[in-house]
Order: sequence, then structure tokens, then C-alpha cells
Amino acid sequence: IIISVFCASVTTNASTIPETIKIGLFFGSSALSTAQIECDGDIVVYYDDQEVLRHGALTIQADENNLLQITSGGVHLYTCDDKELKFAATAGLIQINGTPYRGSLQIINLKNGKMTVINKVGLEEYLYGVVPLEMSTGFPIEALKCQAICARTYAVTSMGRFASQGFDLTNTTLSQVYGGASVEQEDCTRAVDETRGKLVMYQGQPAQTFYSATSSGHTLNVKDVWGSELPYLVGVDDSLQEKVKPGNDPWTVTYTKEELK
Repeated sequence: IIISVFCASVTTNASTIPETIKIGLFFGSSALSTAQIECDGDIVVYYDDQEVLRHGALTIQADENNLLQITSGGVHLYTCDDKELKFAATAGLIQINGTPYRGSLQIINLKNGKMTVINKVGLEEYLYGVVPLEMSTGFPIEALKCQAICARTYAVTSMGRFASQGFDLTNTTLSQVYGGASVEQEDCTRAVDETRGKLVMYQGQPAQTFYSATSSGHTLNVKDVWGSELPYLVGVDDSLQEKVKPGNDPWTVTYTKEELK
């Protein structure tokens, strides 16, 4: 992992850190028309923050009338119009289409035969499902801790980025890759727990902790990428590139002046 953060400090700043975060699981082009939700016990369904249903495994279907239909084993249980539905597990982890997640789920009716699915989860528990995918299990524990702190800081500084769609961050490389509970690894979870609440700070505020999996031997100034002026995000030599990612060393391509024009 390539992390370019300098002139910054790592500290605990509880007032800055939200307790929970909303992650878009299925949205936009990946929005679902049907979803299967289950857990080890009953699923509690909330509509407009009021409990409306408590049942075992459920199927949620966005129909042609812009309604959400909830069924179980082919039996109709509930119909929802334009407000969001919330789902919580009474036992074990909640699952959607077979993938388990900590926290709860929210479904927003898009009224086009599709629905956005969101995982509302504690920030630290969210990181359990990020670190194994943005780094890897088996890395030195101090490296995993560094990743955990950077991922936490990135999440804090990105809160609400996708508010117009009902969530804070995505589960893809649009934000940070997040796989839920099924990807968790013991050493990655340890790295999150041992750095709980720690952020990278610059002049009293959470820093922008952009990171990448690889470089071609040197990183860029943030100004040359996104145009912003951040004195701690400056290009540096990546002398370890070839050791960590063999074959990703610097490369050259040649164009004539006319070809560039």
C-alpha cells in the first residue's frame, strides 16, 4: 500500500468520529429488484421507524407499481410505498443474498423497479470488512495498523459523500472496498481494535488519507491529480515498489510531437 501523508500526527479524536456509518451495498447500476434477507433468528422490519413485521427469512421485491412487497415462502406479509424499510436481526448476523453483515440493513424504494440496499454499521466494525480487502491478512501487524488508521480517517473525512443516495460511502473502489463479515480476518480485526479511534490529523483536523495499492515508482503531488492544495500530500519516491509489487516498476512510452497534438 502506498500512503503519502507527511507533517501529520496520529491521535484519538472521539468528537470527530461517528459511531455508525452507512455503506451503499447495491445502488445505481447495481440496485436490486429482488433481495433475500435472513439471519439465525427472526428479521425485525421497521417502516417509518415503527416495527411492522417480525418473521423468518424474507424476500423483498420491487414491483411494477413502484411498491416494495415482502413475502416469505410465497406468502405475502407486507407492502411498502415510498418510505425506506429497515431490517434488524434478532440473532446472528443479518444476511442479504447470502452475504452476512454486521449492523442492520436499509432498503430505499427507487420507484423504478429497483431498490438501494444500505448497511448501517458501527465505524470500527465497518473497518473489520475493509482492512482485509484494502491490504491483506498476513501483512506485518504494524502495516495493518497503519492501513486501519488510514481507512478510518478516510471514512471520517468522506462521511455523507453519497448523501443524495441515502448513504455515506460505497462498498467499492469509489470509496473503500468493503466485504462485510465474510471477509474478516483475525489479524486485520486486531489491527482495527488496537488502533480504535485513532485518526491521522493535520492542524487539528482529520487529514485526507488517499492511498493506492501500487505506484510506478513515484507518487504525485495531490495538486497534479485533483487540483487541491494539501502540503502533506506531495510526491515521494517509492523505493520499495519493486520489492512489494514486482513488475510494477516505472515504464516509458514514446510519442512524437505530432502524435501528442
